[in-house]
Amino acid sequence: MESLISFDGFSDVMNNLIDKLSEGIGWVATHNTPMRTAVDTYIQDIQNSNFDPVTKAALISNARKTIKEYRNQCKITTIAGQNMLPTAKPEQVDDDWLAQFMDKARLVSNEQFQILWGNILAEECNNPNSIPKALLHIMEQMDSDMAESFMNVAAVSVWYEAEGEKVWTPIIIGETIDDYYKNIGINYGYLIELQSVGLMETYLGLTESSFSQKPGKTPIVVHYHDEEYTISNNNGEFSVGNVIYTSAGMALCQAVSPKKIEGFFSDKCVPFWEQNQE
Repeated sequence: MESLISFDGFSDVMNNLIDKLSEGIGWVATHNTPMRTAVDTYIQDIQNSNFDPVTKAALISNARKTIKEYRNQCKITTIAGQNMLPTAKPEQVDDDWLAQFMDKARLVSNEQFQILWGNILAEECNNPNSIPKALLHIMEQMDSDMAESFMNVAAVSVWYEAEGEKVWTPIIIGETIDDYYKNIGINYGYLIELQSVGLMETYLGLTESSFSQKPGKTPIVVHYHDEEYTISNNNGEFSVGNVIYTSAGMALCQAVSPKKIEGFFSDKCVPFWEQNQE
């Protein structure tokens, strides 16, 4: 049995996060604190106790579960530390938010989901109060297929600046999903599923309506990775197609690192905006 994961030698912001976890919600890590605790003797102590065999078995089973959950939290916290900016402010993260996060993180053992949860914690530390509690509840409901579907939508998402903040929006054009989007891994069923958990809203198949974003200033500069396009119309808004993020979906998009699809911005988005400016 290995001892508790040590965070010694990490960056200052990571050490600040460990301090926050310890002081804010009582979570213990080996961070040169008086609370330094080892688990390598945890089960052995139970085995050497005077409890009857049935009680020992129950205690050992519970100990193994506790240790597994703790390791899940450690891995996610480590991932967060690797993605936190030098300017991160973990000390400003709300204690209630952090308690809910760690309670849910203890059950996340899938490595891909641990990366997502780690990115979410890093984003909240980088920008306190940017991740709504609703997203933590949504993440509990997601399986690997749903997570992959969201990442595909994130891959066709652009951003613009409003009041000094990035605002993300997917660009999915058309009342029905054509082969272009299907080849990316986006289909009607996946979008409705993501809508059902509260990550996005859609106008698909039943109406000709579409969504617009209103940055409130002109010209509007829209970004996609290293590409950008200026929308020079004067009404301070631009069309984004038939899908839009909720606040939880936008926060998740901000927290992840979506892939870039070559040609998507120049071949799909720009002609769409040019047509809408005519």
